Amino acid sequence: MTEVIKNGIVQGMKRIFDLPIYAEEVRQGARSPCFCVTMVHMEEIRLLNLRRERKVSFAIHYLEADIAEKREHTAKIMDKLYGALCFIGEAEMFAAGDMRHEMNDEGAVFFVDYKYHVVLDEAAYLMERLEYNGRKVVGYEEKEG
Repeated sequence: MTEVIKNGIVQGMKRIFDLPIYAEEVRQGARSPCFCVTMVHMEEIRLLNLRRERKVSFAIHYLEADIAEKREHTAKIMDKLYGALCFIGEAEMFAAGDMRHEMNDEGAVFFVDYKYHVVLDEAAYLMERLEYNGRKVVGYEEKEG
């Protein structure tokens, strides 16, 4: 499911930005300006029975090119990210929880969280045979055929 969310983030960004978007860490020599999307944290909260709530946190690094108004341009890009990542996905839609960004010397880092619920599969292990106090209780019946 995290890959579905990551792909939704990338698709949401591609609709608005015409910049390179890397799905993992940016390698040496990557051209800037560009984006880098990485999953930084995932947690699971146990709910009733087999239900779980998962929270996935992503960091989107924006590396700005060397231009004169670097911070102003980066701030405009970050404002657009809030709108682009509020709702992501097509068949399965996800709404962003917490969103924030931090400016740095190279550009900015945008943090976004998505929550979703899952129901785990119940593995049913049945006894084949049971003996209790020497008596054959379960699984020793003659098969009718």
